[in-house]
Amino acid sequence: MDFDVMVMPGRWTEAAELARRAEQAGFTGMTFVDTGQTPWMCIAAAATAAPSLTFTTGIAVAFPR
Repeated sequence: MDFDVMVMPGRWTEAAELARRAEQAGFTGMTFVDTGQTPWMCIAAAATAAPSLTFTTGIAVAFPR
């Protein structure tokens, strides 16, 4: 069974550290929600820190209001 953790984007270093911790805790992936900023750079930082995890977006709004 796979378990993902849902997080909000923040600082890139925080995303990388959280990814390392999620990987060590046994999670299989991370879902970044789009709240206030786009999650793409946080996903890139997290993927570099924990390459065995899968990364997705909760929602990615192309043209926010």
